[in-house]
Amino acid sequence: MSFRVNTAPTNPSAERHESETTGSALVDHFSLLQGGPLYRLQRILGMDVAYGPHPLRTSVLVMLLTWVPLLILASIQRELLYGVTIPLLRDYATDIRYLIALPSLIFAEAVLDPKLRHAAKHFIASGLVDRETVSAYEDGIVRVNELRDSWWASTLLVLLAFLPSLLLRGKEMLGASVSSWHVVQTPTGPALSFAGWWFALVSVPIYRLLLYRWGWIIVLWCVFLYRVTKLPLHCLATHPDRAAGLGFVVETQRHFGFIAFSSSAVIVGGFANQVVYQGKSLADLRVVMIATVLLLIAISVFPLLLLAPKLHAAKTRASFAYGTLGTAYTRDFDSKWIDAHENSAEPLLGTSDIQSLADLSNSFSVIRQTKYILIDREVLIGLGFPILLPIIAFLLAFSPTDEVIRAILKLLG
Repeated sequence: MSFRVNTAPTNPSAERHESETTGSALVDHFSLLQGGPLYRLQRILGMDVAYGPHPLRTSVLVMLLTWVPLLILASIQRELLYGVTIPLLRDYATDIRYLIALPSLIFAEAVLDPKLRHAAKHFIASGLVDRETVSAYEDGIVRVNELRDSWWASTLLVLLAFLPSLLLRGKEMLGASVSSWHVVQTPTGPALSFAGWWFALVSVPIYRLLLYRWGWIIVLWCVFLYRVTKLPLHCLATHPDRAAGLGFVVETQRHFGFIAFSSSAVIVGGFANQVVYQGKSLADLRVVMIATVLLLIAISVFPLLLLAPKLHAAKTRASFAYGTLGTAYTRDFDSKWIDAHENSAEPLLGTSDIQSLADLSNSFSVIRQTKYILIDREVLIGLGFPILLPIIAFLLAFSPTDEVIRAILKLLG
C-alpha cells in the first residue's frame, strides 16, 4: 500500500516533536491552514504562525499595519482623544477589533493547526480507520487539500475582504449620525480623514480577510468530518467515552473557541459604542445579544452534528447485537442457575457467571448512554464560555453589579 505525501510545507524540527505517527505522510502532515495562495503569501511575509515566528510577534506586526497607522494619522488630525464625539482611543469597536479580536485570530492558528492534525492522525491511531480504509481516508484528505489550495477560494476571500472597501470607499462612514475619527469637516462638507482612509482601505480589509479565512477553514473542517463519516469506521457504542470512540473530536472542537471569542469581542465593541454614543440601553440590546450568543454557539457546535449519523448507526447496531447476546446469555444463565440449580453440584459462591452477567449489564448501560449528538451541557459551556466572556465584561462595565450577578446566576442555574 502506497502513501501519498502532502505537499503542504512542513518544518523538520516541528516534525521531530510529533510523537504519534500513522505511517502515512499525508495524514501525519494534515493541515487545513498550510496550503493555498494566502498561506504562501503568509510564508513570504514571514508570518507563518504554525512553523514560523511566535504568534505574539505576528500579532504585533499585523497591529503595526492595521492599528498603529490609525493612531498616528488620527493624532495628526487631532482625533485621537478629543475633537470629535468618538475619538480613536475611545472607539470601543475599533480598539477591541485590532487589539483583542485580531490577535485572537492569529493565536488560533498556533493552537488549532496541531490540534486538527492530531485529530486527523487519531482516526488511524485509535483504530477507527483500519489499514483497509486508509487509502479511502487519504482520498478524503486529498479532496480537502484541493479545496484548501484552490485559487478560486483564495480569490473569493480576497474579493469579499477588499471589494466592499474599494466600492464604498468609506461612504457608509460619511453618513454616520455621530461624528468620529473617521471623518473631518471640510469647506465642501464631511470627508474621510487620513485615518478613515487607512481604516477603509487597509485595516478593515485585513481584518475581514483573516476572519473570512477562518470561516473557510471551518468549512474545510466540516467537509473533512463529513467525508470521514462516509467511511466504514470502527465505531463501538460500548466505548467508555460514550461517543463510540469519537469523543476526541469534541476536545478538538473546543479549541475553535478562539474564533468564537474573537467574533463575540468585535460585536460587543459595537454594543459598547451604541450604549456610550448613541444612547442605547442594555434592554434595547437584549434581543441582539441573545441572538449573537445563539448564533455563535450554533456555528461552534455545527461540525459535531455531522457525526450524528455515524453515532446513530453505531448505537443501533450495538443495541441489536448486544440484545441478541444478552438474550442468549441470560437464557443460559437462567437455565443453569435458576431452573436447574437445585440439581447442580457447582457452588454459586465465587462463580464467574454472575460477574459476566454484571459485565454484560454494564455494556448495555454504556450503549444506552452513548450519545446520538455530541452536544451536551458540558460542551455548550466549554464552547459558550469564550462567547459569553466579552458579553459578561460588557455587562459588568455598563450595568449595576447586582443586576449582573443575578443574570449570571440565572444563566448558570
